[in-house]
Amino acid sequence: MPASPADRTARLQQVWDSAAGMALRGVPLADIVSRLVDISGPEIERESIVDVPARGPAFWASMAKSLAWGLAAEIALLFIGSLSPQPLPALKVIICAAVMVWAVAFGALAANGRVREIRRQAIAAKRKGVERLARDAAGQVWSAQVPGQWKPLGPAVKAAAPGVTPGRTTAADGAPTAWLRRFGVDAGDAAGFLVDGTSESVQRRVQASGGLPVVLFVLAPGFFEDDARTYADRCGVALFVIDSDRLHAMSPVASAVQKTYADPAGTQGPVKDILAGWADGAANRPGLYRVKGRR
Repeated sequence: MPASPADRTARLQQVWDSAAGMALRGVPLADIVSRLVDISGPEIERESIVDVPARGPAFWASMAKSLAWGLAAEIALLFIGSLSPQPLPALKVIICAAVMVWAVAFGALAANGRVREIRRQAIAAKRKGVERLARDAAGQVWSAQVPGQWKPLGPAVKAAAPGVTPGRTTAADGAPTAWLRRFGVDAGDAAGFLVDGTSESVQRRVQASGGLPVVLFVLAPGFFEDDARTYADRCGVALFVIDSDRLHAMSPVASAVQKTYADPAGTQGPVKDILAGWADGAANRPGLYRVKGRR
């Protein structure tokens, strides 16, 4: 039985409510999207079968095209046969029958393939719709949690255990990426890493970045050495200390990020400060500076 518009609206509302609920619980955006797409999958497939039936317009349109080609081939054969000095009626009948059998068989095959392709496109479009809806719902929830008029790309960051040694696999290892998402940094725009605060660790991350902007963090009670901060200032790198669920800025770029994050009149997320700081330090990073999409 076809789903009514009210049923589809109810399903989309359920997606919105589920996404908003998960966003409030601090679930990362990637998990929200993947879960809701998976949950909606069976219903989307059922809707696609109703929207694109096996013997619907798509099937018959493709079938008619194949039959038209078959009929055109028969007319051509009959015309050529009429020019022959020795007409062979029986052979003509056999050839015409073979052509029509081929046209029907090929048409059915092509029509079924066309139905599958249109269904696949319909499913992909509906999945994209669920993704957009989930992102919008989560974004609306997270936008209400920041002072400005911009959308974070992740939930408020949970407190990280202090004093954890970088390099070990812990829940704190995801804090840098979580903070970047909170700042509105999309995947591929910048990367965040835990370091030990030494100048060597900071330089190693910057030099290994391949030109991708980096934001560096240490876990409290750790700190950045003076040489590390000097190098970061020259290269336009944001340095932060993660203290529980708060950040302490340790470089000018980081201070600009925090100022933007706390600005109630802000319309752009702190990602702009991260990228601008990295661009300003390009002269001190020979061969490393990269504008998004261009080396």
